[in-house]
Amino acid sequence: MREYKDFKEYMEYNYDNLIKKALGKYILNHRHTLENEEFYNITWVNADDISFSVEGATFKELDNDLLEIRTTVETEISFSGKT
Repeated sequence: MREYKDFKEYMEYNYDNLIKKALGKYILNHRHTLENEEFYNITWVNADDISFSVEGATFKELDNDLLEIRTTVETEISFSGKT
């Protein structure tokens, strides 16, 4: 079994693909609310071109013994769009 130095490393290692897909989907769905006008023309974000690091995680207890985990990431994304 792999040992992790902290929960951030655990999230990066075990949820890499899910985080990349979520980031790509978020950018596409919210491109018009981002501050840079170039983002308006995004048509595709390739998950393989996303690099990220988990910067933090917070935990919140919910009803029915559930735990909500919020992860903060810093990312660099290459994207394509109109030229």
